[in-house]
Amino acid sequence: MRPVNNIVDITNYVMHELGQPLHAYDLEHLSGHYLEARRARSGEKLVTIDERERTLSEDVLVIADRQNIVGIAGVMGGKGSEIACNTTAIALEAASFESARVRRSSRCLGLSSDSSLRFERGVDVASVRRASDRAAFLMTKHCGAQVQTLSTAGQDRVQPLTVMLRMSEIARLTELDMMPDTVADLLTPLGFKVHSDTPWDPRNPKVYVDVPSFRRKDVSREVDLVEEVCRLWGYDQVPQSMPRNTIAPSCPDNTLKLVGQALTAAGLSEAWISSLTALEDLNSKGAFGADTAGAVRVLNPLSEEHQVLRQSLIPGLLKAVAYNLDRGRPDVWLFETGRVYIKEFTPASSSKETGTKESLHVSAIVCGQSALSSWNKQTGEVGSEGDFYTAKGIVENLLGHLGVPATRLTFSKDPSVPGWFHPARSCCITWGMSSNGKSEMQSLGFLGQVHPAVADAYGLKKQASIFELNIGSIIAALAARRFEEIHTTPFVIRDLSADVDNNQAYDPVLKCITRCAGDLLKHAELVSIFQLPDNKKSLSFRLSFQHRQDTLTAEVVENILDKVRRRLTEELSATFRA
Repeated sequence: MRPVNNIVDITNYVMHELGQPLHAYDLEHLSGHYLEARRARSGEKLVTIDERERTLSEDVLVIADRQNIVGIAGVMGGKGSEIACNTTAIALEAASFESARVRRSSRCLGLSSDSSLRFERGVDVASVRRASDRAAFLMTKHCGAQVQTLSTAGQDRVQPLTVMLRMSEIARLTELDMMPDTVADLLTPLGFKVHSDTPWDPRNPKVYVDVPSFRRKDVSREVDLVEEVCRLWGYDQVPQSMPRNTIAPSCPDNTLKLVGQALTAAGLSEAWISSLTALEDLNSKGAFGADTAGAVRVLNPLSEEHQVLRQSLIPGLLKAVAYNLDRGRPDVWLFETGRVYIKEFTPASSSKETGTKESLHVSAIVCGQSALSSWNKQTGEVGSEGDFYTAKGIVENLLGHLGVPATRLTFSKDPSVPGWFHPARSCCITWGMSSNGKSEMQSLGFLGQVHPAVADAYGLKKQASIFELNIGSIIAALAARRFEEIHTTPFVIRDLSADVDNNQAYDPVLKCITRCAGDLLKHAELVSIFQLPDNKKSLSFRLSFQHRQDTLTAEVVENILDKVRRRLTEELSATFRA
């Protein structure tokens, strides 16, 4: 440590020797020759010995005299009362502060010291007087000091702690056959005092162990003593055996692994971005209507870029894309999985906080051409610049890889789409699921192009599309799946072409087909769109039918198709050509 003067050097020496921090004050700079420990008052200030002025709060424990604060308890002393070359009388403080209180003071002020590190880990109360006497002795020996008064506050003694240790418990946990005398020989050199029944009961031998004060933090139960005995006896001497009770391991959740595999296969690279972000990302950079009141703030942010916990993965991805574009990387396809955080409030009051909600999300951004397919794409070709439909295809492939069929997904306009997305080129992704005979729609996330204002705020010079999905909602939806046997019969494939109005959306047609065809329809795919005269278009679907046990006949399939045609005619006014 850096040498200061003989008094300060002695306090540091004793701290390293005995593990007890000490602090010396210039007595002449203490008003009324008085010291007390108290909470700081909000707004009080102190210039510490590192010559920095610090504003204190009520969470900080301080040492004060009659008028002023002279030190931060357990952390650092004040500049006004430090030991100088002309000091003739000192006040030596030796104390034991609560670990949590010193840790709180250190975090609130962003100030750490050798003293605070030791107090945060716990200081033995019984060693305080010994350290004080040791420092006073060294000062009288090397500095010509004379001890005049000794003042005490609180108790320097701790309540005795005695733990019973049964030999049968050692045998049950370690299969070691121990005697009370052997246990006493092992524990006594560590400072434990071992008492045993005299004579001890051979049917239930046990000992009573007095735990020393410096081991109270980690030894308070019988199993802690078993660990000490086992450690001293030697782990290599413990017999090897299988556990008596076994619990079947739970099925691992590999959802994140599957997400990474699917998105990597689609040509995206994984990004690792900090969960901390700037408050301006919620206010001014395009997150219109962002819940700044629900932002989880950091008490001691390291910088302005780390003020709050993120509420979305999208801002980090936008920054990453902008960083790459500025450095000549025109094609950036990134994804990230991680948690987002938002405060929760009671329904009756929007000001009473009830906790913080954490959700696991996956988000991706596609900007420019895909590295896997750019070799055969020409500049300006539709779909080559990561447009909406490219991102939509990635979402469908991802959810299909997780077990969510695309036929049950709905991409619909929703006013609750976050402000990151383009108002006219975005949608909400929902999944229809059946529960107790009822059909329910569950929101999985959002998809769309980046809002032009957001793109300008982040400096994006190219079109980009983004999506964000709640992995927790996907896992909850997949929990309703049931196991089905593998089908052993072949597929029966038929094509169905329906003529509808040009303004007829594709999704209602597909849903009408799947709803009417029933469980025998395993897959439905739109294969072509043909423009017809009279403001009409023809939608051609390829339908795959399969029965679990029996091979479907042509008659059964044709009956289903006739039913589908009638339903399309009734609901959507579709027509069919011969």
